[in-house]
Parts: sequence; structure tokens; C-alpha cells
Amino acid sequence: MRDRSGPGVCRLPELGSRRAEPEATVERLSELEIVVRSLPGLEAIRASVHAFNTREDVDALLEGL
Repeated sequence: MRDRSGPGVCRLPELGSRRAEPEATVERLSELEIVVRSLPGLEAIRASVHAFNTREDVDALLEGL
């Protein structure tokens, strides 16, 4: 039986010479009309994708990061 414990989680390597604060990343992506949220206490952001998201949506998220 497949593990059904929840959504997949991945960690991205630090981008650039400094890692951006999650809130700054949320704000920057918001300006690109990409909705994510910061996770308090984890220094992380959450991006939720679903069946209605297109490949272009995911590409835009990755490009925005």
C-alpha cells in the first residue's frame, strides 16, 4: 500500500549568496501573482498545487524562486 501521510515535501538549495526570508519570498512571488504562504517557525514557504494548475504555473513558480 502506498504511503498516504500527506503532500510531498522538498527543500530547495539556497538560491544565490543569501537565503531570502520566507516573508520576503512570499511578497516577491505575490507581485508575480503567485500565491504561496510562509510557515511560521520553519523558515519555509508552502506552495500548494492541484490538478487545475498547469505546467506553466509550476514553471512560473520555479522561475520566481
